[in-house]
Amino acid sequence: MTTASISHPDNPHHVANLASIPLLEAQGFEGPDRCLATSLFEYGLVWRKLDGEVLFVHNHPTIPHRFDRTTLKSDLDSAKEWNWANLSRVAENVGMSLTEWLAQPIERRVYDMVIYHGVEETFDSSYWEGFEIAED
Repeated sequence: MTTASISHPDNPHHVANLASIPLLEAQGFEGPDRCLATSLFEYGLVWRKLDGEVLFVHNHPTIPHRFDRTTLKSDLDSAKEWNWANLSRVAENVGMSLTEWLAQPIERRVYDMVIYHGVEETFDSSYWEGFEIAED
């Protein structure tokens, strides 16, 4: 897949750019599993680093088999963003101290929050129907 096949190369958030696993791979998306399809369809989360932020593509919080996207700053203050959560428990859940966990990249912290608290609690509610992503 080449950059020419990416519909909106200047707008990484455009859903046309996120419509398939090959498109996501061509743009450098990563996930918790080595296989991007497994990361998205089984773990429900992939991400791409942008300039000073990270674009997350994740399960839609209320509509099965649909996806949404959220952008967070790379230097997100987790304690402020998720001030309602017991972050020490999230850290314990992955075998780290809170200090160790807070030093992790935002991608890791977001993944751990999604596993522990779920998509809607981590990213907030979604007020649209989301979009589909094809495996090929």
